[in-house]
Amino acid sequence: MIKNIFSLAVISSITAASLAGEISVFNAGNLDTANPYGLTEGEKEVLKNKHNVATLESNLNTNQEQIQGLQSIVESLSARIYKLEQRLNEIDSRMLSDLNSSNTSFESLKQYVEETRKIQEKNYTKITKTLKQLGTLIDKKEIKPKEEKKVTTKSNKNNFSSKSNNDIYKNAVKLFNENKLDDAKEHFEYLIEKNNRPATSNFYLGEIEYKNKLYANAIAYYQKSIEMDDKASYLPKLLYHTAISFDKVGDTSSANRFYKALKIGYPETKEAQASPDRK
Repeated sequence: MIKNIFSLAVISSITAASLAGEISVFNAGNLDTANPYGLTEGEKEVLKNKHNVATLESNLNTNQEQIQGLQSIVESLSARIYKLEQRLNEIDSRMLSDLNSSNTSFESLKQYVEETRKIQEKNYTKITKTLKQLGTLIDKKEIKPKEEKKVTTKSNKNNFSSKSNNDIYKNAVKLFNENKLDDAKEHFEYLIEKNNRPATSNFYLGEIEYKNKLYANAIAYYQKSIEMDDKASYLPKLLYHTAISFDKVGDTSSANRFYKALKIGYPETKEAQASPDRK
């Protein structure tokens, strides 16, 4: 009786357990089931190691996938870098070619400048020689045109003492440009007395006499200006007006020499182009 009761209890327990968790006593200690049970300490350690191995395999697979992705990115970047290197090489080659071309052009330009300089030096030598000859020619001339009369002006030189020479010069040029020739002349004469811009002041005095049609006086002032500075920027105009002044006083031969000197020394200037072609 007791044996039957024990058997029924065991059967009931197994049945209840099977219904609750669907666990079979025949699978106890089976490590291959989804949820092993009834494990010994050794089997538990094996199960733990099995889970760790599975986790490592999963992580390894994930890492391999990431590495493959990185490899793909690296390969793409390598291809782009290769294209950039090719492009840079093309640019370097082009720049080198352009540089060689530029060097050739630069050398040609240097040669042209040097040749131009030599021509200018040659022309300057000619013009300097001509000017010296013309200066000697002027010295030998005694030109006293009938229409010339020395212009006298009221002196205001005492007023210059309170001004700087630079301001006096600027005012003199301003007066000249305004055609206030008598006042301008007074300023330039004062500057010559002070030895301030004597070459330029003599040129302007020559221009004033030229405008007043006092050509012999103009020639004398022009000569002084050339003797002091034969490289001035106004020299083409000075030569041109000197030539015209000689024409006006009837010395055609001297005028022709100045026209020729102007054409030789300053062929590109408007004064040279305006000069007549004479023998």
